Amino acid sequence: MGLKINEYPLERLSLGDDDYVDIDYFNGANYESAKIKGQVFKSIVASEPNIVIVTDSSDLPASLQPNTTYVINGSITTSQAVTIASEGSAIIGRDRNKDKITYTGTGAFLTITEVSFTMRGITLSATNSSSSLISATNINATGYNFNRLKTISISACQIRNAFDIFQFTGFDLIDIQNTLFWYCQAQTFGVVFQDTSKIQIQSCEFIRWFDETTIPTPGNFASVSMIKLRANNVATSYGAVNFTGSIFHPQDVQNGIEIESGATIGYGTIVANTFVKVGLTGEILLPIISAGVPDYSATQMLNFDIMSNQGLLNSTSGVIATMQGNVNDTAFASSGTPVLLQVGAGASAPTIQASVRYTLSSAGRYTYIGTKEVYISVHISFNYEKQGGGSGNEYEFFLYKNGSQLAGSGLKVEATSGDIGTINLVYGSLMANNDYIEIYVANNDTTNGMLVRDYQFLIRE
Repeated sequence: MGLKINEYPLERLSLGDDDYVDIDYFNGANYESAKIKGQVFKSIVASEPNIVIVTDSSDLPASLQPNTTYVINGSITTSQAVTIASEGSAIIGRDRNKDKITYTGTGAFLTITEVSFTMRGITLSATNSSSSLISATNINATGYNFNRLKTISISACQIRNAFDIFQFTGFDLIDIQNTLFWYCQAQTFGVVFQDTSKIQIQSCEFIRWFDETTIPTPGNFASVSMIKLRANNVATSYGAVNFTGSIFHPQDVQNGIEIESGATIGYGTIVANTFVKVGLTGEILLPIISAGVPDYSATQMLNFDIMSNQGLLNSTSGVIATMQGNVNDTAFASSGTPVLLQVGAGASAPTIQASVRYTLSSAGRYTYIGTKEVYISVHISFNYEKQGGGSGNEYEFFLYKNGSQLAGSGLKVEATSGDIGTINLVYGSLMANNDYIEIYVANNDTTNGMLVRDYQFLIRE
């Protein structure tokens, strides 16, 4: 049986952080003792009026009581699923390597409904392939923030020797820190989110998702994405998503992080993580353009900043495009008036060779589709050929942004009929969502046309 401790005035305690509280309790047959470190004891007594020391499965009820902290003491095995529907419930341990719950039942072990919940300092395991560890819901189709007003905090835990792991639907914040996810054989889902307002995963490890008993020849690999953000269902978007300082090592057909089509991200950050690809036939990050190359231009990825990760390409925006064999002259109705440069069509049309968050129209317009304002440099190299007879004319090439000439971007050349010249144009500008860049040209002397047969066009952040 567990020991329930009523609220105790802290001013009567003389405990240092490294001191221990000795608690004697009767387990139904014998008296036993437990030690709780001073800082942990003071923390849980201060935050909760009731504490239950859990030494046996019978101490963990089918429904957790409100404002009660359940302190796992040792290794507990249970087949009973637990419902958490009252505020103030928490499950904690003293040491995740010593305090453990092994679930032997089917379905979700912990079902959390419309309340906040804290779990820290324990190991969760499962023995049944038809089980999962957490199923949690906090959302409504109406109300402020879709009624996502609750939080889940998981810290200093260990998820080990389990199958399907966590499913979170809604919640204002889900904060997972310093938690180790390993030796999981998930076949349906790993850690899955849908319609969550804010997600924080920091200093965690997602590694070795296979059957630990198969070492030294790993087998029975998980076959899912370690983390998945599902498409919006009830809510309009994920407000903010931060993955920082963690290690991801998917293997076999697993994926590391998957962002589904239809998931809208307000602000996303994937920074300073380590992604290991050894033994991987799946992908580090989905969606992809081609094997191993993330698609940062996909709609669900546009609001992500992905930088300074080991093993993962930065989300730096840019485009490189080429045009070859253009035969379309640029004509002028009057001298000195810039007009849009005529580009090729069909096989000689400008073609993107590589691009992140830029599109290219058939008329030669380069549009930035990212959402964060960025500073860019533009580098263009092209050849030109004066059209029409007569002596040399002065031509001037410009960059235009959103239909307006960029100050100081003009570059003049003198061209004689039949001569082919080469020019390099370099410029810099700020770009916001849906801003676009085009090339314009003017004949400052006559109306003789201009042909740009080939070019290389580069924009980089």
